[in-house]
Formats: sequence, structure tokens, C-alpha cells
Amino acid sequence: MRCAMSTVLPNPAVPLTPGRVCNTITLVKESITKDPEFEDIIQTLQHLPIEKKVPTSLMAYYTLDQDGNLFYDQDRLCIPQGEL
Repeated sequence: MRCAMSTVLPNPAVPLTPGRVCNTITLVKESITKDPEFEDIIQTLQHLPIEKKVPTSLMAYYTLDQDGNLFYDQDRLCIPQGEL
């Protein structure tokens, strides 16, 4: 499971500005929907058809907020590993 673990975000030497934060959030949303580990979970939460059913016991831990952000245990933002 890869929630809120190591991720390469944009250059940390550049100060965070509201625009930079919004760009980072957008990159996370775009990346997570294409991430093979999270793709089926997101599609299940959106009630979309998937090939391989995600176990109900695992799905009990995941939620999507109104903005489409994926959370684990209601308060841990899920971020795909690797470069955004």
C-alpha cells in the first residue's frame, strides 16, 4: 500500500506559493488516476466497471472527497510513488 509515502514532488528549493500548491495537487490527481495500484480503487469508488474486483475489506479503508482526492483511513492523502 502506498499512501502518503515517498514521492518526488516539484523542486523543494522553490518556495511554496498558492499557484505551486495547486499545480502539485493537480499533478497528484492526474498521476493517481493512472497509477496501476490505485486505478481500480478509484474506479470502484466512482462505481465504474473494472476487470479485477478490489476486495471489500481493502475498500473499507479508502474514500474519495468531493474534489476527487483519494484518502486512506479518512485522513491520509494517497500519493503515487515516483516522479509527478
